Amino acid sequence: MKNYLLTIIIVMIVVYANAFPNNDTTYSYLDAHWQNTNEQNATFKMIVFKTGNLWHKEIFNLTDKKLKYDDVYSDKALKKREDTSRNYNQSNDGVLESIYKI
Repeated sequence: MKNYLLTIIIVMIVVYANAFPNNDTTYSYLDAHWQNTNEQNATFKMIVFKTGNLWHKEIFNLTDKKLKYDDVYSDKALKKREDTSRNYNQSNDGVLESIYKI
């Protein structure tokens, strides 16, 4: 009987979790001039997601699939920059990581 109830609870949790998508993550694509575009014409992919009380805006270069920026904000509108933001510059010598503390 316990196994039966446990199975029902697990199934209900899985169904409930899949019924409500995570609205805290958005994806968008940017062209070489940092303007919104479709995926086919994009140079960059931007992902905005929430971790705890903070929002991250990560921008990836689609040519080499590497992280270019990781900015942290305290609001969903991405107006109040918080914590540490990072700029990753790729070169032949490796990655230069610039950290900006506000």
